[in-house]
Amino acid sequence: MKMFLLGLIIIFAVGDTWADFQQEKKLKHTQFIERMEQADLLYKRRGDFTQAQKALELYQSIINGEEFPKITVGDPLAAQRLYLRLAMSHYFVGHHPPEGAASTSNQKQKNFLQGIEYGKKCLQSLERAGQEVTDSVKGECYFWIATNQLLYQQERGSFSVLLNVKEVIQNYQNAIKLFPSYNWGASYRMLGILYQRLPGVFGGSNNASMEYYKKAIEIAPDEPLNYLFLGKLYTELAKSKKEILTLVDQGLIKVGESISEERYESCGALVELKHYKQHQKWPEE
Repeated sequence: MKMFLLGLIIIFAVGDTWADFQQEKKLKHTQFIERMEQADLLYKRRGDFTQAQKALELYQSIINGEEFPKITVGDPLAAQRLYLRLAMSHYFVGHHPPEGAASTSNQKQKNFLQGIEYGKKCLQSLERAGQEVTDSVKGECYFWIATNQLLYQQERGSFSVLLNVKEVIQNYQNAIKLFPSYNWGASYRMLGILYQRLPGVFGGSNNASMEYYKKAIEIAPDEPLNYLFLGKLYTELAKSKKEILTLVDQGLIKVGESISEERYESCGALVELKHYKQHQKWPEE
């Protein structure tokens, strides 16, 4: 009888310990989500560079925390979400330093290299998860790998871009295959920029560029960046102001008068489209 009671005590004790463990695990996961939401909110305010920097620092502190590996055991997607945000934040901080900031090329390269690393870690974590994952998540990984690769090579010089452009293009193509509409057709838009800027002997083509921009518009007709880049290509090709204005008007009708401030880059593009409509030239002309 005593042995039976002892067995019950042990069972209940272990049961209580397990319950405590589960409760602690749940609490830590809740705290993780809350901190991620705080960082996401900061990133949405990235029009103020200090907010983007704080978002990156918070994402970094989350991944460096001792609890992060434990959280990912119970929630494998947690790692992927965080890796993607780090890849994205490193891109923004490296590519959009505040005006007058003493951001060196070395510092930018470090940001872009980190962005590449976290994009690749995202892909690796998807493979290790051993679970069904949506193609869209993989597509996001490829997009941020490609974007950080392109900017990293650009900081190293034009020759470096030319040597590595095939890999960048392939990663954008992978992103398109898996998630063509991501970021309002961003992979098509980035390929449009690449083919517009590449010399002809390295595959550059204004016709290919135009088709990529048009595909981006087809996929995301409410994204002002798509009209902006196509409009500037038209200007480069000396198309008539009437044709460019028709495109700008089309974009303004589809986009509307305003965009959420969270879409920082899109807000800037909308301002440029409105400027062209008013002055029949781009702000930098």
